[in-house]
Amino acid sequence: MSARRDRKKALESKKAATPSLNWIWLAVILVVTTIAYQGHFDNEYLNYDDDIYVTSNPLIISQQWDVLFSGPYLNQYSPVAMFIMGMEFKMFGQDLGWIRGISLLIHLLNAFLILKIFRHWDKDGTWAYLLALLFALQPMNVESVAWLAAAMKIGTFTLFFLASVHFYIKYRMSDATKDLIISWIFFLISCLCKEQAVVLPLLLMAIDHADSRDMFSSKRLLQKVPFLLLSVIIGLVTLTASDSFEAEKVIYAFSIGERILFSFYAMGVYTLKTFIPFDLSMFYTYPIQGQIPAYYYLFALIPIGMLALLVRWYKKDEPLLFLGMAFFFVNVSLPAFISILSVRDVVMADRYTYLPSVGLFLILLVDLEKQSNKNLRYVPYALALFFFISTFTRVDVFQNSATLFSDVIEKESYSDKANPYLSMPYNNRGVHLKKEKKLKEAAADFKKAIAMNPKYASGYLNLANIDFDAGKDDSALEGYNKTLELEPKNAKALSSRGSVYGKKGQNDIALADLTKALEIDPYFINAYSNRALLYLQVNQPDKSILDLNEILKLDPNKHDIYEFRGHCRTQIGEYQAAIQDYNKAISMAPDAGSYYLNRSYVFAKMGDKQSATRDAKRAAAMGQKLDPAYLESLK
Repeated sequence: MSARRDRKKALESKKAATPSLNWIWLAVILVVTTIAYQGHFDNEYLNYDDDIYVTSNPLIISQQWDVLFSGPYLNQYSPVAMFIMGMEFKMFGQDLGWIRGISLLIHLLNAFLILKIFRHWDKDGTWAYLLALLFALQPMNVESVAWLAAAMKIGTFTLFFLASVHFYIKYRMSDATKDLIISWIFFLISCLCKEQAVVLPLLLMAIDHADSRDMFSSKRLLQKVPFLLLSVIIGLVTLTASDSFEAEKVIYAFSIGERILFSFYAMGVYTLKTFIPFDLSMFYTYPIQGQIPAYYYLFALIPIGMLALLVRWYKKDEPLLFLGMAFFFVNVSLPAFISILSVRDVVMADRYTYLPSVGLFLILLVDLEKQSNKNLRYVPYALALFFFISTFTRVDVFQNSATLFSDVIEKESYSDKANPYLSMPYNNRGVHLKKEKKLKEAAADFKKAIAMNPKYASGYLNLANIDFDAGKDDSALEGYNKTLELEPKNAKALSSRGSVYGKKGQNDIALADLTKALEIDPYFINAYSNRALLYLQVNQPDKSILDLNEILKLDPNKHDIYEFRGHCRTQIGEYQAAIQDYNKAISMAPDAGSYYLNRSYVFAKMGDKQSATRDAKRAAAMGQKLDPAYLESLK
């Protein structure tokens, strides 16, 4: 009984030593960060992964619980992140302001959890608030909030990652097994948002050292076994997902030594930009092969020196400095390791510093607290003000794809912008300009993308799309053929070429292209739609219906597909089913006059002249032109 009383007293003393929340500080963090991100709510979706992984992702669009049990989507395995985004779509539809509000809310919750976690060591309750504020305002973090494809995964994985850390610390204080179990559950959820969470067991070891220097005790190591097992399982699933997706074609074949250099260079630049966020870019291009600048080697020395400090602080018993450095290296390790294994399209990315920056801010604040010069206490406040201004302006860069990729192009270090890796920014800016009907400017960007890299398939594809829209079928066909010469498995090019062949009446070739496109990408809605049109064109509406069924499984909100299926069902005499489809289409788009007119025709075929007349009058009131003979037949 006495042991139990002693333990209870120890727990109560720990709780008493923890400062209460300062609500004024919390309000400052919330208000200042929201003001810094005020331009975020009006920004558009980006045509760089927002389309592939968010707006055109059938696992998100379908808004079903099944997404939690789905396999990898393309080369990503993030079922929980996709489920959360699907629920946002279900609640807010296409209201981008609300969806962006959720991404900012998650960012603020992450800042709050950082505060909760580090107040465990900040007994005076001062620097932990500054740590949360610096994280919330860090300009490099704008990418992880304003770019929804990143926010969907990075914001959510961080939220559950930090929740897991919080409950692990609670477990250390209470020794209650339930807290350890909750920590593991949050770790599982975090891993199912993004594979980057698998490094958590290493961070928990660093927390053990910061708390009681028992990082390598058998008891603590055994506690990590369930976490390590989950890390291995998620790691294997991620590798399988990557293997199942065709790897991106790289422009340069860098050696393993050069890739290690790039990894260390990135970590060095991350460190500097965490405190001095200069020349931030969405797309940091590689140097031209054989022309690696000398400063790459200088920046690579920074993380080597930081690793030496990590060892020193461990030996000198500086637990919080050690924790800060470990926090940085643990969380930056996976992106760095992946960049060594394979060359990606960027040498580094701001989103990879979202969590690691916390460790660097911790080092700064803990070190400043030890300094005798009282003037140094103002450094974090000055840094926060600088961050606020930088974030306020950085958010506007993400206004749309044109502003974003113009910023990327302008910040290219080569004076003539002649870097093959710039093909994608030019191409994606062109896609946005095409959407804005600025076809000459769009074509110029596509041609620039091809000039940067003559083997860049997307440039040819998008130029061909301009020709296709203009009715220049032969020129479009030439562009699609060139695209497929470079990328034989380009589903978009196959689908588009199939449409051209369909227009030319070469139905067998068209069908082969469209079928192959769907074999490559079974989620490709446009290919299903094109093939359904082709089947209808060759008088096979029953096969059209099968493809339309697949579209509605992927996206049940496409009212035009219900209308299309209603038309096909009418063709095969399934009038009642056709009426149901038109009813669904009209319920989703009540102002579409053509839907009423087409339903009128079906009612007429069924002999229901009263309903047919009612729909015909509605269609006419909405501007649809009616054949007088048809109206006369309804009398």
